[in-house]
Amino acid sequence: MIVVIADDFTGAAEIAGLGIQYGLKVTLELNVVKETDVDLLIVATDTRSMNEKDAYQTTRRLKERLLEFDYDWLFKKTDSVFRGHVLLEIKALLDASMKNKALLVASNPALGRKIINGKYYINDKPLNETAFANDPEYPIKTADVLELLGNGENIPIKLLSPDGAITGPGVYLGEAGTLGDLKKLALKIESDVTPAGASGFFNAILEVKGFAKKEVKEPPPPIHGDKYLIVSGSSYSKYDETISKTNFEEDTFISFMPDDIFFDKENSRQSMVKWISEINEAYSKFNRVLIKIDHTVFFDKKISQRLRQQLASVVASVLESVKINELVIEGGDTAYSIVYKLGFSKFVPLFELAPGVIRMKVEDY
Repeated sequence: MIVVIADDFTGAAEIAGLGIQYGLKVTLELNVVKETDVDLLIVATDTRSMNEKDAYQTTRRLKERLLEFDYDWLFKKTDSVFRGHVLLEIKALLDASMKNKALLVASNPALGRKIINGKYYINDKPLNETAFANDPEYPIKTADVLELLGNGENIPIKLLSPDGAITGPGVYLGEAGTLGDLKKLALKIESDVTPAGASGFFNAILEVKGFAKKEVKEPPPPIHGDKYLIVSGSSYSKYDETISKTNFEEDTFISFMPDDIFFDKENSRQSMVKWISEINEAYSKFNRVLIKIDHTVFFDKKISQRLRQQLASVVASVLESVKINELVIEGGDTAYSIVYKLGFSKFVPLFELAPGVIRMKVEDY
């Protein structure tokens, strides 16, 4: 069994999509490591949004639980642009397993994301000149990967070229500009080296270990007339442009978070009740409802977390009143907040609609 610990729900779903591509039996669990008969066990956490202490303890606890049963190998899924507590969580895994080497590869050339000469580029543009510079919680201010990763954990950090070698303790930061580079780096993974990074590196490891992709099957068409609830919670501005340019079908009702709730005014509780009622009533005329925040999110982690919790509360209330057949969530932190609020803990990936877009069945629901 392969085990992947992801620092957010989107990353976990992305790995699940790769598992489907390779014909693996996949289960996605929320914050729990369980002994199971699947080929690929993915554990989704919310450590990216936690404080440093909680992120370390959560990651270390999961690794210590893994030591209680047999598995083939572990991969630490991190954010591809180093948001969150990447180095700290890798340290937690090393501390729990008494190891001192890790290979972190965040490049994903298939998506235009490359690390060359210590600099991070997306489609040949320095990372700090992309939309990631405006992330509300983790604004990117540099393209230098060593600065992005930081070095506050007393761990040696070393850049590693595709032709370089892992020669001693430390976190090695792999550079890759091509898919071939990823495979070269994947070949450096031995039993004493913990692999971590983006989905492209996980894919490369699967390939060098002899896994082969299966023939892609077209997903079954959606059932017409089913009730859909669509939640947009991403802080990545490119998605906002997509929303504004999309010509939704007439069967979709778009509902924006009221200003009173967004700005946390005194009457926000009353506005929340009214907003939920509006959404519930919309389903008497529409089959699809899209809820979204129509404001620029401030560079404040507490505000972002509050807004996610409010979205989660709205979804939970709507599901108590309306039978929803398809819940579509965009944004990893938002997805985690919602499924946690709903009490969902185990998911079975069914098929991949697009890279990173996974349809999953909720167990016992």
